[in-house]
Amino acid sequence: MSVEEELFAKRQCKFNELVAYGFSQNGDDYCLEVPLKSANFIAKIRVSSVGEVSGNVYDLDTGDEYLLLRVDSDNGSFSAAVKAEYRAIL
Repeated sequence: MSVEEELFAKRQCKFNELVAYGFSQNGDDYCLEVPLKSANFIAKIRVSSVGEVSGNVYDLDTGDEYLLLRVDSDNGSFSAAVKAEYRAIL
């Protein structure tokens, strides 16, 4: 189960409040980009038209996706800080 599925499993999306929170509408989806304070990364969050939440973190210097976000066995302090901040954004 992804972190998004875990956090939003029993919640319903209030689409009428997403824009006020900072999301922009892109077709039927809503998107939000939030810079991380702990690193030179950005979190990109997407809410689909059926309320499914997904997201990724990207390195602003290289544009590469931060793949360790999805690796549960990685317990380094930097990775833990990025994961914690991503969860807080969600």
